Amino acid sequence: MSAILKVSLGEGISVGSLWYAGADTVPPVNLGKTGDFYLATLSPRAVFKKEAQAWVFVAELDGVDGKSAYDYAVLGGYSGSTEDFTRDMAQAGDMLAHISDEALHVSEGDRVRWNAADCSLRPAAVVVGHVNGGASASETDFLCDGTNDHLVIGAAIDALPASGGKVLFLDGTYTFGERVTVAKAGVTLAGSGAGTVFLRGYNGTATDGMLTVTAKNVTVSCIQFDGNAEFFAYWGNVSLYLNGAVGARVADCSLVNAVSTALTGANLNDCTIERCDFRGKVDGDGHACYLRTASGSVKVVGNSFSGFFRSGNAGIRIVGDEDYSGTMAGSDSKNRRYLIAANTFVNCYSAINVSDTSNVTIASNAATFCNTGIELYYVGKFSIVGNTISGGTLSGMMINGGSANASITGNTIMDMGLCGIRFSGGNFTVSGNMVIGCGTAGIQLDGAVRSNITGNTVLRGTGLPADYTATQYTINLYGTSNNNNLISNNQIFGKNYVAAGGTGNTFANNKYN
Repeated sequence: MSAILKVSLGEGISVGSLWYAGADTVPPVNLGKTGDFYLATLSPRAVFKKEAQAWVFVAELDGVDGKSAYDYAVLGGYSGSTEDFTRDMAQAGDMLAHISDEALHVSEGDRVRWNAADCSLRPAAVVVGHVNGGASASETDFLCDGTNDHLVIGAAIDALPASGGKVLFLDGTYTFGERVTVAKAGVTLAGSGAGTVFLRGYNGTATDGMLTVTAKNVTVSCIQFDGNAEFFAYWGNVSLYLNGAVGARVADCSLVNAVSTALTGANLNDCTIERCDFRGKVDGDGHACYLRTASGSVKVVGNSFSGFFRSGNAGIRIVGDEDYSGTMAGSDSKNRRYLIAANTFVNCYSAINVSDTSNVTIASNAATFCNTGIELYYVGKFSIVGNTISGGTLSGMMINGGSANASITGNTIMDMGLCGIRFSGGNFTVSGNMVIGCGTAGIQLDGAVRSNITGNTVLRGTGLPADYTATQYTINLYGTSNNNNLISNNQIFGKNYVAAGGTGNTFANNKYN
């Protein structure tokens, strides 16, 4: 019955052993550990067993397609029922390798286990180590040695079942000579913390993610990504690229020394970036976290950003695909949602920069010594709540270019070189903010319409007239394009509001002396 994928090993097979299925006719020597089995899926199809750090040939298999082992028996002339087959065709210790479902069906006594979960040819978890971290073949499934580490990592991912699984990386510096793409859904890549380093060892072309994720529900955690910018300075070198990812999660990682952008994403849906540490080169040419377009929710929560100080660089940069072409933002009906919350920023040119999108919440972030705290251009339906911004040379918040339908509430802004809050657009509520010690104005309207500015506290120094020059303001309606706004119940210590022009504006109960 040669059509049956049947190998008699002469020994029992323990359920739960690690098994691999791969395209090599002979398994790589650095794969697996003693006691593991390997099914070579290319001709000649064969089973190998790992013994004393070497793969030992066990037996050849023949007959491979999408049919079950019982189907093979019928094709080979067997006429019994499935129950007869389990009794007649399998002896204790036999194994039936069924390549189409990547399972090894193991015989126990007079019964064959048909459930693929009994003994999968691909393990649900593998361990990868590196010799420079002190790992050895006996404790790892895959061992890197500095030569083609990226190929070994790719092989570890390939060894997981089609449904995904976990690759655990031990301490060590893994050098990438080429990009590694995670195209298998449900995969988790987990390091051991700061001691697990993915190091760029090549220059890419265009946007090149050293690690690129294209599949659904992939998690990357506890890994340090080193962009190695001193030696690989191509502008498109990116440490981590989420390209069309759905359900991706990046957590507890460090992304350092990037020549350009550390993490970039495009066409995202239901993705989370949390508790990561982004540290850039002060003269680097790129954003820390650069996300382009989304079709669903994107969360950037609890991360830290520092050193992205070159002009135009941001800690978090988000660009949507909504072209308002100078019209008022906020008409978008797509299902996207952005949450940017509880992040810290130090020494970034701009902490948060968002444009051409909608449905954005920016909450409870802290930005220190960033030229600008929050910049928005053509953004609709957004809220900026409970943030703290201080010590920058430009404005705490700069909302420009037709943004609309927004709430700016409960923020604290101190010691900015220009304005605390500066905005243009329509249908804003600016309330309950504390703006202290800013250079030109606490709150400045630059072409605002139908907005409510109420209940804010603004002062310089001790809040006396002497703390202001003729060109320093508490609330300033700059120019003649501010119309139909309500400015009421603000504590503007030391100097009254100033309105250069506009029509339909109402001022009521503002205390300044």
